[in-house]
Amino acid sequence: RRKERNKIAKLYYRYGSMYCGKSLELYKVYDNYKRQGKQTICVVPSTAGEIKSKVNDLKVPAVVVAEWADISLVVGKYLPDCVLVDEAQFLTKDQVLQLVRIVDVFDIPVIAYGLKNTYKNTLFNGSHWLLIYADRIEEIKTICYYCDCKATMVLRFKDGVVTYDGPDISLKDEEGIEYFPVCRRCYAAGGSSKVSKTEEVAYCE
Repeated sequence: RRKERNKIAKLYYRYGSMYCGKSLELYKVYDNYKRQGKQTICVVPSTAGEIKSKVNDLKVPAVVVAEWADISLVVGKYLPDCVLVDEAQFLTKDQVLQLVRIVDVFDIPVIAYGLKNTYKNTLFNGSHWLLIYADRIEEIKTICYYCDCKATMVLRFKDGVVTYDGPDISLKDEEGIEYFPVCRRCYAAGGSSKVSKTEEVAYCE
């Protein structure tokens, strides 16, 4: 009979489309640990800059890490009760493996939040490796900007016009760039699909 492991920490990847409340969910976990007198370390890739909920501007103190930074070295100095990661889609493969080390060696749970796919419907690099290595994968759901179906994709607008071209990652607050969560059908229609509620439900279920 195999010997059971004593470790209980896990690597969680919680993903969702734009405006599904990923950062808000992270804040709730952070606040819960804080109220219990437990320590968390919040990490955000330098590409994103800071943890800030798009819902109500809640902010969480965070360590901003560059692509070359070793997250496990930062965490190893403090050995917190939990590690939270926002905008995890921007992590490198090495940094995802560092999260694995934090879980497996330090026995510290890691909860990462991020987008799964780009507006071109390719996996972000960080998401690709998190989907492979995470112990638990959970979806944070939201609805399509144009209909009542579940949003699984993102539409990119530049100066009010849908675009499927350009870099996967745009500079933060780049002028004229907007993103909206959409279902597969509205993505294909460029946000201009005109279907009845009955058709929408039949299609998405």
